[in-house]
Amino acid sequence: MLEAGRAKPEDLISLSVYIAGDLDIGPAFGAWMAFWANRGAPPIIKVLRVAGLGNPDFLIEMEAQAAIA
Repeated sequence: MLEAGRAKPEDLISLSVYIAGDLDIGPAFGAWMAFWANRGAPPIIKVLRVAGLGNPDFLIEMEAQAAIA
């Protein structure tokens, strides 16, 4: 989706992660760290545990904001 707005991962300024129930966030955090690698300072990251998501089959939902010039 970043490409649709001509943005790159380095343009991210905020990332919100909504996790259904009491799932272990360790694997998701590990995947994020592998993706971000050596890109410098990461965006602000918020992780929120919720009772459920819009689709009951989903376990994780993410929302990101990027700033481009």
